[in-house]
Amino acid sequence: MNQRQQVTQQEYERIKAMLGADAEQFKRTKLGQYILDRCANEAEKAATRLKKADPRDHETIQALQNDIWKHESFELFLDDAIHSGHLAMQNLEVMEAHDDENNFTPPTNDDGEYISPPELPGQ
Repeated sequence: MNQRQQVTQQEYERIKAMLGADAEQFKRTKLGQYILDRCANEAEKAATRLKKADPRDHETIQALQNDIWKHESFELFLDDAIHSGHLAMQNLEVMEAHDDENNFTPPTNDDGEYISPPELPGQ
């Protein structure tokens, strides 16, 4: 039941593009802003506590560093998803352009004969 589904490269790029768009939209929502603000506030509090921590208290320092990393990483993960989504959109555009080139059939008339393109000026 937990089998992985095979997807094409284009489907994979579409999924990344959609996730990036979702992340970008989430950052603009009130909930997204609230969570990002809370993360920034918690990271700032932990940094303040870290500055005052006993330098010999390795466990406290490690815990505070972990708290800072955790709260700062949330926005980085969203930004990474957004950036990855933008790159995926660019990849899709390239893939679709190449699909059009690979599927190109020259124009024909009603008899099925190839129609040559018009001459360019100066030829």
